[in-house]
Amino acid sequence: MGLFDAVRNTFNRPSPVDQSSESDQPAARRDEPVEIVVPEIQAAELIPAYDAGDAPRLLDCRESYEWQQVRIPGSLHIPMNQIPRRLAELDPADEWVVVCAHGNRSFSVAGY
Repeated sequence: MGLFDAVRNTFNRPSPVDQSSESDQPAARRDEPVEIVVPEIQAAELIPAYDAGDAPRLLDCRESYEWQQVRIPGSLHIPMNQIPRRLAELDPADEWVVVCAHGNRSFSVAGY
């Protein structure tokens, strides 16, 4: 099966919300991964929290060359490809906002 077939099959699956109970489902379907929902926030929504000193921590997952051009003061910079081996630097007790240039990388990193 090619990549596009796999993607098509992923998006053409029946909705996980249906009328049958979980015990009626075959084991393979119950064991499928759950879709991750990542809440989004705009920069303007964070400003009042920063002004009040009650802001979440920022994780900048852009590449180093992007970070060199523009930096967010106080953010932790870990490029996306380094996240798996540097997870210990992220305190799970903290609230984190993950940022990148367009949102694709931050969405992927938020899944960790």
